[in-house]
Amino acid sequence: MKSKAMQILASALALFYGGWFAPIRQPASISGGSACPVRTHQLISSGSIAVRWSTALNTNPVTILTQNQIAGGRLTEIEQVIAQSLAVWTGVSGTTLVPATLTSLTRTAAQNACGSDGVNSICFDQADMAFTPGVLAFTRVISTDRLGVQVGSSAVATQLGQILDADIYFNPSDSSTTYATPQALAANPKAYDLESLLTHELGHFLGFSHSAVWSAIMFPFAPAPGTFSGTRPTSQQPDAPLGDDDRTGLRVLYPDPADTVHQGSISGRILPANPLALAASPPGVTGVFGAQAVARRGRRSGCGSDNWRVELRRSGSRAI
Repeated sequence: MKSKAMQILASALALFYGGWFAPIRQPASISGGSACPVRTHQLISSGSIAVRWSTALNTNPVTILTQNQIAGGRLTEIEQVIAQSLAVWTGVSGTTLVPATLTSLTRTAAQNACGSDGVNSICFDQADMAFTPGVLAFTRVISTDRLGVQVGSSAVATQLGQILDADIYFNPSDSSTTYATPQALAANPKAYDLESLLTHELGHFLGFSHSAVWSAIMFPFAPAPGTFSGTRPTSQQPDAPLGDDDRTGLRVLYPDPADTVHQGSISGRILPANPLALAASPPGVTGVFGAQAVARRGRRSGCGSDNWRVELRRSGSRAI
């Protein structure tokens, strides 16, 4: 484990970045009493989440490597990776995020399709100032802590923390960094696995922050070039690349009231070691901002609250 950690962490180009952009936070009295709402998409019906991707691909240098070299075939191969990466998350049992939640993938020829427009997009050839050294990909999410807010053509927010826009960016400008589809990875061992990176970024897209659990797809460092995270998804187990931490997190974000299998929790309180350990907080917030509690079978991050709760995979007690 230690040598593997050094191998990945030593790679300068192995960092994921989950970028969150949200309106300036309002006082608790205005934001409905929640100074840190949970970020999620609102799943009110089938087709609640729409995703499009930009077919504009960098050619100098070529950053997306495919097995199929025909123009139309390349796009089809990339789209299959996007669809399969989405299916990883919709394949988790015990959640309301199911395949029918998503509309069919759509394409746009616009190079700069990602922006604060209320349209969820994936871009492979759009430059951005967030691409600092070492960043392979990032997701910029706009969520709200006020009701009635709208971004571009997004739905009007009806719940606190509702995600109004989520865009995924892949670094297009580094000639030494390439991404390969699963079909092309073996022939391009210096490339990063596109499916692993997409699955990770789609976690941010759905409301996840990074995980401190090594086996989680949401761990903030990419697998080494030429390798992929976890196990490849199959029709029998579409969520195979995920760790238990990822599955538990999704069940927390999108719980299924009918699920009676994945239950149980442990809870506690996070206290600052001394007054200097607790930074100045907004009115109504007294906790440790961004604190994270990790248990063997689950994970739950705290944000602006000194209370924490870890959801478990199954009913019963678990050791920490």
